[in-house]
Amino acid sequence: MKYLLLSILFFLASCVSPSKTIADNSNNIATAAISSKDRFVQINEATKTELIDVPFIQQQTEEGQQEQEKIIALTKSTNIALTKVEDKVPWWANMINYIMIALSILAICFILWYTGVGAFIKSLLYSAGLFIPKQKVEQAEIIRKALNDKNKATTREAIAALRASDPALDAAYRKVRKKEKLQ
Repeated sequence: MKYLLLSILFFLASCVSPSKTIADNSNNIATAAISSKDRFVQINEATKTELIDVPFIQQQTEEGQQEQEKIIALTKSTNIALTKVEDKVPWWANMINYIMIALSILAICFILWYTGVGAFIKSLLYSAGLFIPKQKVEQAEIIRKALNDKNKATTREAIAALRASDPALDAAYRKVRKKEKLQ
């Protein structure tokens, strides 16, 4: 039991977040790179003298190789830790995305209607018998009854019913009638 608790404690202590691993590796890579750079400067200086210190150069090159291996290992570790990092999108960014989609749809509808394509689509739907307003269906029934010989509704009654149900038609009818009276 004691060993189990110690192993759990050791496991939990060794768990490090991926972002902390990446930060630590970055610092260690920078330190190793600076040290390697200093070694190369020292090697360069050692070769400029008349008495070349071969053991010093060999020691510095071996340590430089070890530092390069450390940099490579840290880079691999960083790449592995990077796969565990997850990008977090703020809540307001998603909301802005949905708002922009809704505004784009509204803009497309407005442009279609403004350019006349919307009216064309509307007429196509009406010709197929789709999405006809209830008021227009009632007006069509009044006209059909007025044209039917068996029904007592007259054309005058149909026109009166149409004018009563559609204020725009009534206003247009008055305007036309006024123009006729003036002529």
